[in-house]
Amino acid sequence: MKLLPFLMPGFPSIGASRDVFRFLQGQKDVIVETALPTLAPSGSTLVQKVRKTVNRAGIRAEDVMATFRKDRKTQSGMLMLHTEPDGHQFSQILTAFDYAIAPFDAKTVTRLNQTAARKEKNDALFPATQFGAQIGPNEMDADVGDKVRASAGFVYLKVAHEREGELFEKEKIQNAIEKIKAISKTSVAEKNGQPIAVYCGYGVKTADDVRMLKKAGADGVFLGAAALQAQEKGPKSFEEFWDAIKVAATD
Repeated sequence: MKLLPFLMPGFPSIGASRDVFRFLQGQKDVIVETALPTLAPSGSTLVQKVRKTVNRAGIRAEDVMATFRKDRKTQSGMLMLHTEPDGHQFSQILTAFDYAIAPFDAKTVTRLNQTAARKEKNDALFPATQFGAQIGPNEMDADVGDKVRASAGFVYLKVAHEREGELFEKEKIQNAIEKIKAISKTSVAEKNGQPIAVYCGYGVKTADDVRMLKKAGADGVFLGAAALQAQEKGPKSFEEFWDAIKVAATD
């Protein structure tokens, strides 16, 4: 099971975020998630605190991508996109990240993956970045097939209506995961492609949450606010948090 902690270069300080990054490089089955400093202004109180901290520290989008590009061979990275990148930024993303969450419609996700694959074939130094669609809780009653088929490598399944809210019941999450994987299995057979991993997140706070999601069939779990809060409290707090999460992920 993959663990996907959120790390923002510059939060809670440049040195502290560097120490967390180095710590995570020594861990197995980890994909470090990040975002660019232009975090959505409408985010939570914590997101806004992170945004202000990194901006005060002078961290730019180029700095975030350079951090991940430098260590890409030893640490997989995932970028949370908030807007569709322009051509220059897109080229930078392809050299820095193995994965990117693309919270857009299926046509846009398809276009991003097709462009990444062409660039890899022509001139990329690394395997193509895989863009996965974001699937929200209100979309499971509709046909999610287009988003699953548009994705490369993974999809991001939101398992709560609100970041601070309670997670859905295990049965509801399990049914959603099974539906996504059934669509993925058919798509793989049709296109001879890769199976789609289901990474669950949004409101995951505790080791018990991780344990429940694993039993529900999740291939990975995002740790956003909880990981940032542990980082803010200091190295010892983050390591204690991480130890509890690792135990839950291997139960």
